[in-house]
Amino acid sequence: MDEVPLYRSRCSSRSLWQKYRIYDDRLELDTRFGLMRIPFEHIESIELRRSGHSDSLKGQLRLRDFRPTLMWDWTNFRSHVVVDMKEGWMHRVFVTPGDPEAFKGVLDEALRRFGEGAHEA
Repeated sequence: MDEVPLYRSRCSSRSLWQKYRIYDDRLELDTRFGLMRIPFEHIESIELRRSGHSDSLKGQLRLRDFRPTLMWDWTNFRSHVVVDMKEGWMHRVFVTPGDPEAFKGVLDEALRRFGEGAHEA
């Protein structure tokens, strides 16, 4: 039986028809370039941000602690979620799920539960 995700973003023009799923132990980004799995133990932080252009126009370029970044969709033009990772070939990914606030809320809760379980082992 297939594992059921805790959250599945709707496939829309906002995300360039890509799918993002949250499971109990990982985040999956199903892109046109293939499936990217991010294990929760690799996630350092997540953040909700407004469009990149609105920050740039205000002079907030966020160049401190610059990390190479993958942007899978319209993150420069829409509110999006930033995922920073401790490990892997890329250390920052921007995604634009249909409802970024709900996506971040579910991911925050899943990461909290995962962290509690990891300490019990």
